[in-house]
Amino acid sequence: MEAAEAAIAHSLAELTGTVRIATYQTAFLDLVSDLLTDMGRAYPRLRIEVVQDEPQSALPRMTAHEFDRVIVEEFPHHPLSQDPGIDYQELMKDRLRIALPADAKVTPDAVWDHVAGRPWAVGPPGAASREWIHMSCREAGFEPDIRYTTADLLVQRQLVADGHAVAVLPDLLGPVSGPGITLLDFPGGPQYRKIMTATHRDAMGHPTVQACRNALALACDRRRKPPTSLRTRPASTCAASNSAR
Repeated sequence: MEAAEAAIAHSLAELTGTVRIATYQTAFLDLVSDLLTDMGRAYPRLRIEVVQDEPQSALPRMTAHEFDRVIVEEFPHHPLSQDPGIDYQELMKDRLRIALPADAKVTPDAVWDHVAGRPWAVGPPGAASREWIHMSCREAGFEPDIRYTTADLLVQRQLVADGHAVAVLPDLLGPVSGPGITLLDFPGGPQYRKIMTATHRDAMGHPTVQACRNALALACDRRRKPPTSLRTRPASTCAASNSAR
């Protein structure tokens, strides 16, 4: 049915109908706003609906045809479910950094020793970000003291700025606004999450799906410019290849 709908859509002179997208917070705050602007200008008769939902719940909902496309994140050593009916395409790599209160006196080679004794703010149980943080801390030889649980990275950032916690924040969250935060790379080298799109494989040829993909790729391309913040941070790196995974 999806393949037939794609064939019909290609025969139309103008894109119409409804595209339903699920995305998580940071992509909603940054990439989706550009998507809505560009798609609204190019396809004024196309309705785009966006729901904030975490990947672990949004992907099953897409399989149940509640969504046409899902923006997902993949953390190191935590691959997404390889459902043969889902096509994943990488959009960009987003750098992850350890966020500490600004008054933290720590050198890059002593980061783990410092954060091992501090409270952490992390995502909810089952979130890939939380599992990855747990894994990273255990590999460093300690269990994180998780006191604050929230999927809202803006809340996590505020807890860090107010001196209550440490957290892992992505560059896509945007510039650090105001004093209070020090951002440090992970010991041993930079770490990244992959930002990807997930779509029903049979719907990949649909022109609305392709248009959304192109708009998201353009939004990613705009992120090549380094953000302005209190501390210099390299911008997230767009994927060099758009090939399906």
